[in-house]
Amino acid sequence: EITEHLEGAEQERDQRLQEERDARSGVAECQRTLDAARVRQKELSEREPTWRDLATRAEHLADKLGRSVASLPELQAARDVVTRRLPEAKAHEASLVERRERLHAEARELLAAGGPFDAELLRLKDALGADLLATAFEDASLEDAGVLEAQLGPLVQALVVNDPLEAATQVHDRSESLPEVWFVGRDEDVAQLGAAAPSQDPETADVVVFEQRATRVTRIPDRPRLGRKAREIRAAQLRAEADELDGQIEVARSDRRSLERFAADGEALLAGQTVWLGGDPAPELTAVRRQLVEVEAQQEIYRAASSRHRAAARQLRPRVAALR
Repeated sequence: EITEHLEGAEQERDQRLQEERDARSGVAECQRTLDAARVRQKELSEREPTWRDLATRAEHLADKLGRSVASLPELQAARDVVTRRLPEAKAHEASLVERRERLHAEARELLAAGGPFDAELLRLKDALGADLLATAFEDASLEDAGVLEAQLGPLVQALVVNDPLEAATQVHDRSESLPEVWFVGRDEDVAQLGAAAPSQDPETADVVVFEQRATRVTRIPDRPRLGRKAREIRAAQLRAEADELDGQIEVARSDRRSLERFAADGEALLAGQTVWLGGDPAPELTAVRRQLVEVEAQQEIYRAASSRHRAAARQLRPRVAALR
C-alpha cells in the first residue's frame, strides 16, 4: 500500500514538473512571438505615415487629372500628362505677364511722350508770362498728333505771347542751351498753324511742308508731344487693360503651381513606389497590435501556470520522501 502511494506521488510530482516545463516553453514561445510582432509593429508604424502621404498624393493627382492613379503604368501616364501640360502653362503665364508689362510700358511711354521741354524754355515762359503753343493741341488724337507735330516743325517749341517783337527783345540773356526761340502772338489763330494739309510720304514717314520761302521735310515722330489729353486717355485704357490681366495671370499662376505640385507628387510616388504599392499598412498594424495584446495575455497565463506547477511539485517532495 505504501509503494502504491509512493508511485502515485512520484507520478503526480513528475507530471507537475513536466507541466512546469511546458509552461516555461510556452512563455519562451510567446516571447519570441512578441519580439517578432514588435519588430513588425515598428516597421508598419514607420511606414504608415509615408504610405498615407503617398496615397493622398495619388488621390489628389487622380482627382485633378480625372484619371485613375493606382498602379505604376497609370502613374507614368499621369506624369506624362503633367510633363506635357507644365511647359504650356508656364508659357501661357509668361505671355500674359509679358503682355501686361507691355501695356504698362506703352502707357508710360504715352505719358512721357509729351516732354520734357527744355528747362530754359520753361524758365522763359514763366518770365514772360507766356504759354506753350503745344498746349493748344492737347486734344489732338493719337493718330493726328504725329503728323501735326511734324507739320508744325520748330513751332512745337514756340511760346505764345502778347507781342512777339517785344518778347524777342527780352530773351537776349538766355542760356546757350536754347539757341533759338519761337514766338507766336496771342491774336494768331494757332489752330490754323496746323490746319494746312501737308504732303506725306508713306514710304519714309515724312511730312513735306511748303513754307513761305522754302520746303521743309520733317520726319513724323514716333512719340509726338502734342495730344496730351488723348495720350492720357489712351494710357488709362492701357492700364485698365493691364489690370484686367491681373486676374488671368493669377489663374494661370495657380494652374502652373498646381501642375508643379502634380509633378512633385509624381516624383514622390515614383520614388516611394514600394511603400505606396504595398498597400495600406493600417489593417495589418491593427492586427499586430491585437496579436500583441493576446500573446502578452497568453504569456501571463503560462507564467502563472509555471509558478503554480512548480509550487505543487515542491509541495509533493516531503510526501514522496516520507513514503520512501
